[in-house]
Amino acid sequence: YTDPACPTGDRSDRRNEGLVLAKTGPTENFASAVVDIRGVKGKTLTQLGYDIRMPGTTSGDPRGSWCDAGAPRFNIQTKDAFYFLGCASPPPTTELDGHGFIRLTWGPPLVAHRVGGGLEPVTGKVKSLRIVFDEGTTAGGVELGFGLAVLDNINVNGKRVGQDGGGDDDDDDDDDD
Repeated sequence: YTDPACPTGDRSDRRNEGLVLAKTGPTENFASAVVDIRGVKGKTLTQLGYDIRMPGTTSGDPRGSWCDAGAPRFNIQTKDAFYFLGCASPPPTTELDGHGFIRLTWGPPLVAHRVGGGLEPVTGKVKSLRIVFDEGTTAGGVELGFGLAVLDNINVNGKRVGQDGGGDDDDDDDDDD
């Protein structure tokens, strides 16, 4: 299956699986869904992204997935600093609308929020890379929605996670995507 947001499809994704991140209950509840992206330690990041389940654009449509400045987000720890890149902040470099999914890409150059600073280019070799979803159904008593995001085709440096060319899923820390 191909889509305007993913025109080539993904021949290695025979089961067409995605990633569901959910937080039930209020945002104030100290809980989150966290995914560690392996195989990036020691690399320099130039681009990040993912496809997010949305029926149109990321601006204000309550259907699909939650997408705002804080979630879902990439948490990027490099040897130089800690950065975060939210679904809606900074705005993606490119946004391709599809049938039910939107492909969001940041970079190159990769710019993110630096903790203790502002928007800055991401520098230094990666120590860890995570996707975090920690916004729930309410915040401060205000209803936010449903506390859920559906992601697919996670992009690290222009390569879709899981497409390492060899199909090897050996579950170790060496060269996995």
